This record gives sequence, structure tokens and C-alpha cells, in this order.
Amino acid sequence: MENPTKKDQSKVLEIVELFDATPERVFKAWTNRKDFVSWYGPEGFTVPFCEMDVRVGGAWRACIKSPHGDEYWMQGKYIEITSPSRLVFTYEDGSGKGLMGATFVTITFNKIGNKTEMVFRQTDFPTTELRDAHYGGWSSAFECLREFVEA
Repeated sequence: MENPTKKDQSKVLEIVELFDATPERVFKAWTNRKDFVSWYGPEGFTVPFCEMDVRVGGAWRACIKSPHGDEYWMQGKYIEITSPSRLVFTYEDGSGKGLMGATFVTITFNKIGNKTEMVFRQTDFPTTELRDAHYGGWSSAFECLREFVEA
């Protein structure tokens, strides 16, 4: 397991969100392909391609498409799946252009009353600029996730 005290915090993105939904519902939105493509990506983006082999060692690959037609590919492997409380996977550029090395995403889903606190951590960004660029995309995507799981 990663030790957050040893991570270079300039290479870590952490976002905490509270959803009016159960941990089971929010976890499923991350691990069920049909649910995932319904919300994934910043507002206005679509998911024209998504493959998910949700098991430890399994791979995932997705493409999000902007309203202007730009495509962004990403991929990774599942490292830990503990339903409905924790999900860990790698995340890297899937275009083959090597724009970003592998980062690690750890998501915990904590039950708080009838709600879920989702703690999202993405680590090992090569630069603070890439970390900050991902913050905007994830923040928008999490608003889409909120709309999806709270509907």
C-alpha cells in the first residue's frame, strides 16, 4: 500500500465528494460498463468506446469524445477491487503517444448515514501541470457522476 506521507504532494491529486447514494451504487457506477459510460468524462463528453475487465489484473480502456470531436484515450489495469469500499487501478494515456506515464488511482467509498463519501486519489503525476489539468476534468466528471447516481 502507498504511504501518503512519503508521496510528493505536488504529484498527488485528491478530490473528496459526498453523494446522496449508497456506496454500492457509487461503486457500481465505477465498475459496471453500462453505468460507467453513462457518466464518465467531463460535462458534454461522450464515451464512444469502453472495455472493462473488472477483476484484479484485468484491464480497462476507454475513449472520451469532446463536443468538438476531439478524442482522448486512456487505459489501465485493476489492482484492487473490494466491493463496495475500495477500487485501485492504474491510469495512463491510451493514445500510444506516451503523453503521461502510469498514475495510480485509489478510490474509497465511505458510508456516512445514507450518503457516500468518495475519496479519489490519483498519484505519481510526472508534473504539477498534468495533475492540475486532471483536476478540472475529474471535477466535471464527478458532477456527471453525481447526476447519474442521485437520479
